[in-house]
Amino acid sequence: MSVVSLLLSAGEDTLELHSMDLEMETLRKQIRDLQVKLAQLRQQKAARIVMDRHSP
Repeated sequence: MSVVSLLLSAGEDTLELHSMDLEMETLRKQIRDLQVKLAQLRQQKAARIVMDRHSP
């Protein structure tokens, strides 16, 4: 393989890694957002259970 081919291949690999890093960060944010939403839903459920137990 020529030096130029190796450099192009390395550049493509770097671009692919950068692209994958961006995708991973997007997925991490989606996971964090879902964890926050899940915590909110659990709090709402717990509050409803408490209110149901205290209502006549």
